[in-house]
Amino acid sequence: MGPLYNGTTCGTIKDGQNCISHGRPYLGYLYWRWQPSQCELPRFDPNTFFNLLSNKHIAFVGDSMARNHLESLLCMLATASNPNLVYSNGEDNKFRRWHFDSRNVTVSVYWSPFLVRGVEKSKTGPDHNELHVDVVDERWGSDLDHLDMVVLSIGHWFLHPAVYYEGGSVLGCHSCPGLNLTEIGFYDVMRKAIKTTLHTIIGRKAGSGDGIDVF
Repeated sequence: MGPLYNGTTCGTIKDGQNCISHGRPYLGYLYWRWQPSQCELPRFDPNTFFNLLSNKHIAFVGDSMARNHLESLLCMLATASNPNLVYSNGEDNKFRRWHFDSRNVTVSVYWSPFLVRGVEKSKTGPDHNELHVDVVDERWGSDLDHLDMVVLSIGHWFLHPAVYYEGGSVLGCHSCPGLNLTEIGFYDVMRKAIKTTLHTIIGRKAGSGDGIDVF
């Protein structure tokens, strides 16, 4: 049936990701669709989405994959209702929030590539990431009381060199020659980060009596 949107009809696509405006000659990809095995996935209907999420707030938390999910969803929803950008902050606008006034639906994105508290490597700081696997990243955790649904999307940032902390003490590191620390890889650390995230969400929402859907 063709796409709900393309690079010429959605105003929230970043210029660097707009294949059509940069002259991509083959447009057949606009007619691809994802077909899960043994599952007849229905075509996305923005009005159905709005009905299900009416008066609610959905947040995408994670790395650039979370951001891409968010931007695709915005484009599909914009075919039925205009999104209003109501909040923007951080380098490259890594924290943003839109509101669909006609449907009272809020959609947010939070840059948090580790989910837990972390310091990303930089040219002026350490050349490795620093993660506290037992403490959630409050840049999104502090807003849990206002969220009804959270989509977590993380992964490849855990492959980068990093030093891990737990309980304020060094737990070990990943890919850190020269630091004289124990190499522990990243699988167990990623598992700890996800557990910390889920336990924090459950703990904070339990007190208010309101559950939260997590994907």
